[in-house]
Amino acid sequence: MPDIPLDFREKHLTTDQNDELWSCRPFVVGEIGFLRPLCLIDTTAPFSIVSHSVAKHVKWTPLGSRAKIDGKSVSLDWQGVPCQLGETEIYLLEQPKGTKRLGPFILTGKLAQAPHAAFENHVILGMNFLADNNIGLTIYGRSSPGLLVGWLSLPG
Repeated sequence: MPDIPLDFREKHLTTDQNDELWSCRPFVVGEIGFLRPLCLIDTTAPFSIVSHSVAKHVKWTPLGSRAKIDGKSVSLDWQGVPCQLGETEIYLLEQPKGTKRLGPFILTGKLAQAPHAAFENHVILGMNFLADNNIGLTIYGRSSPGLLVGWLSLPG
């Protein structure tokens, strides 16, 4: 089973009480059509999200604009942005070279129908992406360099 290393983007900050803190998020590079968006691996997202700037260039199969949850019809918006539910294919690129292209993988998620104030030119890979494609996620802490290390374990 091939692995794709995660690229952890760290941000360091200092609070108003001079406490040093850090945050980090795991990313991989994807390929959808001719685009190569940065993809955030988000274990708190039940569904994947494709930002408007990426979604408008994606060939996808529409799956609906509303859903029923516990028998109640709900819209599929994301942080106030209207979305359509759809399915497309995505490849993952092995970094840092980006020469090894793995996939295609099924990407089922919300495709933003309007720009988001802080989230454009990216894709969020939610938990359904890992489950739909039988992809393993491993993350663990270490002292240095970098605070976290991890990878996606791909099938095959």
